[in-house]
Amino acid sequence: MSLESITLSKARKSLDKIIDITGLDYADISDICGKNVSNTHQFFYLGLENANKFLDHLNIDMPSFINNDYCEDTLIKQSQGLVNTIPEKYIGNMGSKAKTIKNALSFCSEYSKNCFLKKYQISNAFISNDDNRLSVEILGRVFNHAMESTRSRSIVEEIGKSNATNFIGDFNGLISRNTPLDTAYDTLIEQTRHLIETNLKYSILSKSKNSVTIQSKRTEEAVSLTKDIENPEVIFTRNVAGFLAGFSHYKYDTPLDVKITSCGPIESTYEVFFR
Repeated sequence: MSLESITLSKARKSLDKIIDITGLDYADISDICGKNVSNTHQFFYLGLENANKFLDHLNIDMPSFINNDYCEDTLIKQSQGLVNTIPEKYIGNMGSKAKTIKNALSFCSEYSKNCFLKKYQISNAFISNDDNRLSVEILGRVFNHAMESTRSRSIVEEIGKSNATNFIGDFNGLISRNTPLDTAYDTLIEQTRHLIETNLKYSILSKSKNSVTIQSKRTEEAVSLTKDIENPEVIFTRNVAGFLAGFSHYKYDTPLDVKITSCGPIESTYEVFFR
């Protein structure tokens, strides 16, 4: 038996299963694909473009479809219009805000963004709701995806700078353009876990007239949830460095200089230089 026939056999079983668990019929599939489909065999002669319309509707990618590698409960609920549903394993510690994921994906092409969302069964509607939260695991995976998609390792820092700009509005009433830098960074450290994310704990190690030294420490839960991600300490450290640089946008049009002074599996330190 050829690899092609094995793959086709698996895909047919997967389609039969999806029809069974979602209650979709061939008339529904025809409407979704824009082509007449009256049986499983006919579906596989639609062509990739039309078949992908069906997978877009289900919010899963082709490998997940062929290998039955998806969350059934999420697929059923999303097919019923419950777009804020995501696989339970990606809810995790709820340490990351959806708008952080949305911002990271904005650095990718539309095609690359949609590939990521379908791979993890996350809808555009979910990441467009700023109040939604999800696991730090997805945050780590979206950083790696952005690096791969853009072929740039520095993109993680740029995402951090952009995220800082996006979150500055959440500090309204706490800081203003007239707030001194040292006071603003004190406020950032105090409020980050309340306003932004809960994956890291921050502390100020020292301050001078010209700079502030900040430590970030990943929580035990964050470490556990990102254990299968490549070099999590590096990507999170670089992202935080970008965030610390970009936070100065509340006062300046350009980011501050930030030096990563240590990068460890749990703790990292940064020096933020004032101007």
